[in-house]
Amino acid sequence: MAGFRQLVESGGIDEFVVQRFNGLYHLFAINRNCGVSYYLRERRGDYKTWTTLDRAAAFLYSINITCFSVRCA
Repeated sequence: MAGFRQLVESGGIDEFVVQRFNGLYHLFAINRNCGVSYYLRERRGDYKTWTTLDRAAAFLYSINITCFSVRCA
């Protein structure tokens, strides 16, 4: 997550998306200039997930992100 925070702080991300998939929420970020998307991963290599949207939003707020999209699959 530290690498993700650095990317956020450096301005390397244009858009944040929280997506619901199989009952869990995942976060990915998009850098439109490079055409790259990033999923947030935990140290053990698994994708970071949240059970509720408000917990995912709380994480984003903790890194000073107040605008993001939500997609439901």
